[in-house]
Amino acid sequence: MRKRPVISQLERHYSRICGELQIIAEEVVAAGTAGEALAAAREPEAQRCRDMLTHIEACLHLFEPDWTSGHIQPRRTRVRRSPLEHKELLNRAYDVLREAPRPISSREVLEALGRAGHLTIPESRRPELRSALTTLLRGQESWNAVRSHGQRPLRWSIVRAPAQVWCHHATEPTYPQPLVAR
Repeated sequence: MRKRPVISQLERHYSRICGELQIIAEEVVAAGTAGEALAAAREPEAQRCRDMLTHIEACLHLFEPDWTSGHIQPRRTRVRRSPLEHKELLNRAYDVLREAPRPISSREVLEALGRAGHLTIPESRRPELRSALTTLLRGQESWNAVRSHGQRPLRWSIVRAPAQVWCHHATEPTYPQPLVAR
């Protein structure tokens, strides 16, 4: 027999809330000794999730009295990053690359951002941010904004803009041709 759409939708919602609750629990466990403070801070959100689960179960029992939650798997939702976060990361990486005396790796860029106080990076997000920064820089490499050097780990440098040359008889500025064609 086919489930009614309302039950399927409520079960999907139940699964998402279970996933949120599971993520909160994993964050508290991963925090270790600082977990008590984090648990206290996340407790209102965890309680909200537990209350929502209770209400969803009550709704499900209205439509299907013999419903049980045994077959529901927690669904982990992907954390979506805003485009603004990536743009801010790229702009700050440009600042570090402009000041760097030599090509530096993505890891070194993130460390420099951390030292400058521009970016506080939790240990758990460092690989994710390093990967995101490398992807962003590779995209900028196609626009000739940055250049990669060597093999892994890739080292990055910023491409200096050519000096603008004004001709006394022209109304438009002309730019010198690049020495190396890519």
